[in-house]
Amino acid sequence: MISGLHHFDSWLSRSTWYTLHPDEEKLFYLALKKIIAENPGVLIHEQYVRYYILNKKVSTLADDTLKQAAKKYGKLAEDISDYVLNTQ
Repeated sequence: MISGLHHFDSWLSRSTWYTLHPDEEKLFYLALKKIIAENPGVLIHEQYVRYYILNKKVSTLADDTLKQAAKKYGKLAEDISDYVLNTQ
């Protein structure tokens, strides 16, 4: 299991967390940076991030919008984590 997913809470607490606004993306990246640091040598799998988002944001957006956003950010987290693992 991945520890530190709570770092996403400051990003997810914003009503516009799922938008492509640069401020929202920055909060996502800063949270992910902390999570990666807390889990050295561990791939942050998409499914853990996706499930965390879905559980934290249940019923806050239209179902399709929430699922798409959770999948997008889960995949992004995994891709960045994979890059970090392979370039250290």
